[in-house]
Amino acid sequence: MGKKKTNFLLKLEPAIRPIVLALREHGINTTGSCGHEMWVECDSYDSTSDFSTIFAVLHDMGYREFTIEHKWEVRKTDIARSLIIQINEKA
Repeated sequence: MGKKKTNFLLKLEPAIRPIVLALREHGINTTGSCGHEMWVECDSYDSTSDFSTIFAVLHDMGYREFTIEHKWEVRKTDIARSLIIQINEKA
C-alpha cells in the first residue's frame, strides 16, 4: 500500500473508514466524512448511477437504514452537486 493511501486511511475515523473505502473502491469520490455522526459527502456526476452504486455498496455491507440527500450548491454561474449519505444504524 502506498504512503499517500496510508496517510489518507489514517485520517479517517475508524467507524466510517470501511464505508469510505468501499465507496471509493466502487468509483464514488468521497470528499468528507464523520465517524461520530456517521455521514459521508461525495461528488455527484450522474445521480441515478451514483444512487444505485451507493445503495448497492451500503446494502452489501449490511446497512438497511440510511439517507442519501442530493445537494446542489449554486456558485455564481456554476452548480456544485454532491451527495450526503447519513447512516442511521450500525451494520
